[in-house]
Amino acid sequence: MKALSRLLNVTLASATALFLAFSATTASAEGTLNVYNWAEYIGEETVANFEKEFDVKVTYDNYDSVETVDAKLLAGNTGYDVVSHAASNIQRLIPTGIMMELDMSKLPNIKHMRPEIMAQLDNFDPGNKHIIPYMWGTHGVTYNAEMVNSVHPDAPIGSLDMIFKPEHMEKLA
Repeated sequence: MKALSRLLNVTLASATALFLAFSATTASAEGTLNVYNWAEYIGEETVANFEKEFDVKVTYDNYDSVETVDAKLLAGNTGYDVVSHAASNIQRLIPTGIMMELDMSKLPNIKHMRPEIMAQLDNFDPGNKHIIPYMWGTHGVTYNAEMVNSVHPDAPIGSLDMIFKPEHMEKLA
């Protein structure tokens, strides 16, 4: 699990999806790390660079949907040391017992996490015992204001109401 601790410490340095360790996994051999993550969530050279820097073999598998990862996790004995998942899905997985608690003594960089992010995660994982942030972000929409105003002069530019309220979408269609 030294490789897992190294990965988590390196990950914390660029925290902004969520990583969690699973108790359903059998302990990996020293020098190996098994990771399950969304496709395209890390750089093309990240795994190779990590393997070289920490002298560890990484098995890095991807999944394509929440349903895929949940089915695999709930089936048990995945063999993964670290799994990336959305915070909003974690709350229902914790009671199943498939996730082990993180050993914070092996994660000294956790102190650098933004308190407001950790407070939000506490809503899904009380006490921040099972998950740590890996990526954190928001969604936005970019549009051509001039074009929008030409067909909808009263458009609520600067608000997501423009795409989520049907009356505005109808005027833009």
